Amino acid sequence: MISINHHKSVFFYLLLILPFALITGPLIPEIIINIINVFFLLNYLKKKKIIDKTNKKIIFVMLLIIFYCLIINIINNLDKEQIFKNFFYFRFFIFFFSISWILDDEIKIKKFLSIVVIAIILIVFDLIFQYIFSFNLLGFDALENYKKGMMFAETTEITEIKRYSGFFGDELIAGSYLSKFFILALIYFLIKKSNFLKFFCFIILVFFGIYLSGERSSMMTFLFAFFMMVFLFKNNLRYIFFALIILFTILLNFNSSLKQRFLNDEPFNIILSYNLDKKEFFAKLKNTNHALLFNNSYNLIKKKPFFGYGYKGFKRNCSTYKMDVVDNKICSTHPHNYYLDILTSFGFFGLLLFLSLFLIIAVKTFRISKEFQNITIILYLSLFFIAASGSFFNNWISIIIWLNIGFLYRLSKVNYSYFPNIK
Repeated sequence: MISINHHKSVFFYLLLILPFALITGPLIPEIIINIINVFFLLNYLKKKKIIDKTNKKIIFVMLLIIFYCLIINIINNLDKEQIFKNFFYFRFFIFFFSISWILDDEIKIKKFLSIVVIAIILIVFDLIFQYIFSFNLLGFDALENYKKGMMFAETTEITEIKRYSGFFGDELIAGSYLSKFFILALIYFLIKKSNFLKFFCFIILVFFGIYLSGERSSMMTFLFAFFMMVFLFKNNLRYIFFALIILFTILLNFNSSLKQRFLNDEPFNIILSYNLDKKEFFAKLKNTNHALLFNNSYNLIKKKPFFGYGYKGFKRNCSTYKMDVVDNKICSTHPHNYYLDILTSFGFFGLLLFLSLFLIIAVKTFRISKEFQNITIILYLSLFFIAASGSFFNNWISIIIWLNIGFLYRLSKVNYSYFPNIK
């Protein structure tokens, strides 16, 4: 037991590996966070000082969520495997507290943030390499990536659209990674007080990486986060924002393939079709893939609004297949929205519990410096308002969510004398 705390640096290095491990998929990150969690719990059993008064409300709601989800799963007659998988979600709750345990000084915080920045730069470099040579540093072809990773056929000529994934291979999530870790990178530049040129170059790099990924929701998240920065910080960042908008417009006209991706009939071109009358506009919008998924979610929620269908209720009750289009209905593994995912699984009561948890954490986190308060606002709005387009119970997404909010929570407890640039 003594060696746990003595060798805490080992777990710190595991945490440093995590941003790179997430590139490989969910398996290695799962192993990392579970190792960290086990030793965090062992350390807690020894010291019993990790959980202070400020954490009691958070822990109470977490336990309430676990108990509630367990009951709902049993009521819906889920098999033991599904119940266990859902119960195992508590690992992210433990990971949330593990971050504060590992990053126990401000030097470690700075090192972790620098690793995040390096990981982002590496991913963008690989995307650019793939764009220039049509294959990435590992030899993965961009066109094959699009063929394999496509979920909905948005065009009859699939081969005309190239999307770039870099190290992520078949998974078209490079943009999602960049947009979700972008906020942590902002904290790095805030602490370091880097000069304007370095910051500008980094922003352009991230923007170009997301653009090459062809991920519309990630581009929206990135631009929204940066717009919020301009609004909250009220400095010369507005010039960068306008530069990004101009650059985005130029790039769309420069690359017809990605222009087709960002401005196709599903759904942006519909929104941009000002000449449509209201009836025609809503008729077309109703038949977009995401709208059909949302409508199916709504129909499921109507039947069980308060308690839902249990773990991954949408997947189990909409279709047993990843893709099933019948009579204008679309089913997938999830409804492509965090809140609909929770609602179909655990109803309004379940959604209320999760929202309560995130609200309590946000309030606790908000008791920090003004600059970090602004970052907190941007991160929460980005993660839970703009970027809420995946499956809430996906382990890859969950690791990133809890890593982000866990890190911000740790910042609420820092000694600001180590960060002289932060007031």
